[in-house]
Amino acid sequence: MKYLKFFFIGFAIAGTFHLAQFISCDNGDPVSLGGYSKITPEVDMVKINECAQKVEDAFASGDPAKVKDLLTDDAKSFTYTDIMTELTSERMKSFAEEFKKRNLIAARFNFAEFGFPFQGVTYTVDLAVDKDGSFKLMRF
Repeated sequence: MKYLKFFFIGFAIAGTFHLAQFISCDNGDPVSLGGYSKITPEVDMVKINECAQKVEDAFASGDPAKVKDLLTDDAKSFTYTDIMTELTSERMKSFAEEFKKRNLIAARFNFAEFGFPFQGVTYTVDLAVDKDGSFKLMRF
């Protein structure tokens, strides 16, 4: 019986942490850097922006094969079979239109992450350096 008090205190603390997650949920606003930068000095922004533009153009084309060409080797092994078969030309073009509103969230010498609003929810697109040294689409 004396441990029951500690049980309820632990339960209340855990409940408080779970409640804090709901309070801080994404409200669909565009992702921004919030006044600070998560971009390290060795980042090649030219390559990152070129790849982001290629991703936008590939989705705007409405052709899943063009998106597949931009995927990293690792992403091709699981993303193409699961997601690419579900993409319609209209959805891809809509995605490309929304991707134009992208903001760079973080960038390192081997990774970049963009955030953008799409159908009321904030999504991220990740680019990574592939085996050939170029940036490719890792996750969308």
